[in-house]
Amino acid sequence: MHDNDAKREIMLSVYASNRDKVEYYRTMVVKVTVTLASVCLLFVGWMVSDKSSNLNGVDRAVIWVGIFIIMFIGLGFISHFEQSFKSASKVVKKIDDAMKLFEEGYYFPGTVYPKEWNEYGSENWKEPAFQYACLAMILIPIFSFVAAWII
Repeated sequence: MHDNDAKREIMLSVYASNRDKVEYYRTMVVKVTVTLASVCLLFVGWMVSDKSSNLNGVDRAVIWVGIFIIMFIGLGFISHFEQSFKSASKVVKKIDDAMKLFEEGYYFPGTVYPKEWNEYGSENWKEPAFQYACLAMILIPIFSFVAAWII
């Protein structure tokens, strides 16, 4: 009996640790996206302001190349966070399945979690935070470039 209690405690500890990691990676991808998007928009705002009117075409091109490099670095960070997120979420999914949280009637009528959550942590699961972050990293520089070109 004590062996099962010890196993359960270990599993719950691993579960809590990986749930914390999942939230950490979600938070970090949002922070990275907001920070890099803000830097991009800050440079674009500065370039279209009167204070940068003395910049020549080469200077502006160098700034744009820098902005696009920063955004690609951001995509690299997002990709790293996504891979780490997937690893932690797979562990969470395995423990959810072991605890039968999606099994109908195991604990009470119905399931503990909604059935649509059962995809979480699987190969088919696409975390929206990472999809939106990648989209933002691609679209913000492009729209900023177009907006700066028009202004």
